[in-house]
Amino acid sequence: MRRWDIRNWAAEHALPIGFAVAFVPLAILLALQVGWLKELDKASAVAHRAALRSTVETAGNNVEQFYRGMAERLLNVPVAMLPTRDLDRIGSFWSNKSRDGLRTLFVVDFSDEPTGNYYVFDAERGELVSSPASDESLAIVLATLPWQGWARNAGSDDALGLHTNENDRSNRIVLHPVIGPNDRVVGVVGFLPDPEYLQTELLPRVIEEAAQAFFAPAAMKDLDIVAHDANGVAVYGGDGTSKPAPDVRIRIPFLFRDYTIGIRSEGETREWWLGGRFAFNMTIGFVSAFVLLAGIALALFSARRSMRLSQMKSDFVSNVSHELRTPLASIRLFAELLRSGRVTSADRVVEYGDHIEAETRRLSRLIDNILDFSRIESEQKEYRLEPTYVLDLVRPVLRAFEVRLQQDGFVLKTDLCEAPGPMACVDADAVGQVLHNLLDNAVKYSKAGSTIEVGVVTRGSSVEISVRDEGIGIAAADQSKVFERFHRVGTGLVHDVKGSGLGLAIVDHVVKAHGGHVRLESELGQGSRFTIHLPLWDPSREEA
Repeated sequence: MRRWDIRNWAAEHALPIGFAVAFVPLAILLALQVGWLKELDKASAVAHRAALRSTVETAGNNVEQFYRGMAERLLNVPVAMLPTRDLDRIGSFWSNKSRDGLRTLFVVDFSDEPTGNYYVFDAERGELVSSPASDESLAIVLATLPWQGWARNAGSDDALGLHTNENDRSNRIVLHPVIGPNDRVVGVVGFLPDPEYLQTELLPRVIEEAAQAFFAPAAMKDLDIVAHDANGVAVYGGDGTSKPAPDVRIRIPFLFRDYTIGIRSEGETREWWLGGRFAFNMTIGFVSAFVLLAGIALALFSARRSMRLSQMKSDFVSNVSHELRTPLASIRLFAELLRSGRVTSADRVVEYGDHIEAETRRLSRLIDNILDFSRIESEQKEYRLEPTYVLDLVRPVLRAFEVRLQQDGFVLKTDLCEAPGPMACVDADAVGQVLHNLLDNAVKYSKAGSTIEVGVVTRGSSVEISVRDEGIGIAAADQSKVFERFHRVGTGLVHDVKGSGLGLAIVDHVVKAHGGHVRLESELGQGSRFTIHLPLWDPSREEA
């Protein structure tokens, strides 16, 4: 491709090239930022949910550690303290240890009695006493039944370590077997926790400590942590109102396993705040990029429009010059023949006179088009609307075109309604100019010898004036543009046919000014049909 061709191509495609040069880097940057934002959102969401889960799991583990620690301190009774004939030894062992959070301490001795001797710790007296009959005592008996068998026979691994029994929710029990010689169970020690202490002292403390470990003080006010008992009653947190389900919920392990701790973030955590700010910055970035691209596009569009208008101006001047030169050359030729005296036949004189008159009419129409377009552009065009028989304005235009049609060998077919025909309230000169422009286009874009059809018909409340040719036709993509000023379809024949590019623009404006519209039907290579729809004259409406 030659340098000149490259420069022309670049000038013609300045808008897409400039837009692409500006858009591609911005698009890459924005795509990277979107990717970073998505990764940050994912990481923030995962970190936030992990912090929520860690909070409630830590609180639950701390509850477990509290009761396991208490069992380690209180239930590791040396085997030498059993049998419990000397009850004071175990009483003294428990009296010196902290018992906060406990309701009852007990011991079962299987050394003398296979079914066991049951004792409970009396804290006021600091000694063991026989277990009184109560629901609590019954719960202890039922919980220790498995160890009666292990007391008579060698125990198994299942008998070792800490055990919990929560069959009776009112009397939950932690048990620890005491193993004697030959791996036999010689007794069981245990305690019953105090649910009230759990709800009022332990849960608030461990939950607050867990929240402080994973959230800043400012973020803790946005956390909604609620603990429920086995019946679903809130024992910590909750204000009695219905709220959405927690984001994370766990069961307390080891003891009070039917209690749950749930947590939900009602506001924005630090991670969410950072994500929101980044999203805001991304929005600003998108808006700025859009404004920048819009400004570049507008500047390039304006530059391209100026170049296009300059090109259209040059084409317009060239086409109009050709349009003026052709009829002037014909007039000059026929005038010289007449002046030279070589034409002596009266018929020839009349024929040449008709040609001269036809060419002068053609010049007048061209000048009228330019002047009318100038008035339309400056919004100074005025129309004198009068009730007119449509046939009275169609026939003069057809007669004026007869010479030109005969000269080029066109066949004119008419399908006119019977006289006097329909009436429309129109400016006769303006509508006549519209029909002249349509016929002029039909002649320009059709081969010599083809047929041009003109029809006038009434349909409903409108009159239709149609012009059909057998010319090159108009592509579907161009049909919506042919009524624009200076537009000329991109067909090879157009470059061989000169014109101002104003004819159809004037047709469209005039018809719309009369309250009508123009319909185009066309296919490439099959010709075109332009149909003008004008409203019929209604005397009653005219009076109103």
